[in-house]
Amino acid sequence: MRFSYHEPKEWISRGADCRRAFSQPRRCPQPGPTETVNIPELETLATGFLQSIGYSGLAEVEFMYDPKHARFELLEVNPRIWGWHTIAIRAGVDLPYLVYADAVGEEIAPGPFREGVKWVRGSAGGGQILGIRVVTPQLFQATTGNDGRPYVQIQPTVPVDNMRFIHILYPTDDVSWNTKPTVLSVDDNGNVAAVRVQMNDGSGRSDDVLLTYSQPTSTTGVGAYAYDGQSAVITRGADGSLEKLFLDDGTFVKDQKQGKVLVSGLGGDVPFEVSYSDRTAAVYGRIRTAVTLYAPQVERLTINGLPSPFARSGDNITFRSQSLTDLPLIIKGGS
Repeated sequence: MRFSYHEPKEWISRGADCRRAFSQPRRCPQPGPTETVNIPELETLATGFLQSIGYSGLAEVEFMYDPKHARFELLEVNPRIWGWHTIAIRAGVDLPYLVYADAVGEEIAPGPFREGVKWVRGSAGGGQILGIRVVTPQLFQATTGNDGRPYVQIQPTVPVDNMRFIHILYPTDDVSWNTKPTVLSVDDNGNVAAVRVQMNDGSGRSDDVLLTYSQPTSTTGVGAYAYDGQSAVITRGADGSLEKLFLDDGTFVKDQKQGKVLVSGLGGDVPFEVSYSDRTAAVYGRIRTAVTLYAPQVERLTINGLPSPFARSGDNITFRSQSLTDLPLIIKGGS
């Protein structure tokens, strides 16, 4: 298929080619893995067709390759936003922005087009969708099938002795699929990987995910962070402010880029989570030590839902668990 935007004055075509593998059996309505490719013949065919009918604007021009006659056959043209347009953004062709730029008369130069960008989309009943973004390996083969249950099989394009797979699962629905997140592999030092998940739902939120491959034994620097845990998620808002922090099996997380320790003093053997909202830090976890938390705007603190005192020193607050606040609340009903 060809994703295109055609400007009316000079018939400038800016677009991306995508190859879609269809699920088996063929009557299944949902396509399987989708990958951006560069097929000049599709650009020629799509542009020629749109010019012949005098069309300008956003269009999805779908072709299917006919191996019997060794040619592409036109299937349909969708002059609107469609479910797969976001893969073009990931590949460097921001089609919605091109529409906006044309409407306001802005001159822009087409950016570099990236081949090999992939998404896998599967459907369940009721419009539910599970998106699978393959972060590593960057070069892979994906096949779909049905052995009683639909499946997707992913393997490296070249056989290797050892391979680490990182997949982002995105449960969503038909409506929200068009705003699925952009996922980038930021860094991988062989022991720890850093992945950024950028939300495209208008919130501007991003998640920096740190994953340690084996049991952590020391502090490791990866991407913009240093930590000593098994995994961590640092969530920031559109303005870069800290919204959430999660750490599993670690004692601290430091933002090396900003030179700020986000949390320290944890026990190192249990999960820790904090959410920031309305000048309140809501902490969850089994707090057994004095914990120092980066919280420049915080005026209130709760631990497992209960108010807790803290001591402030500059942008940091220090606290420890109060009586029974690290124990689960159990309510027994009577007969």
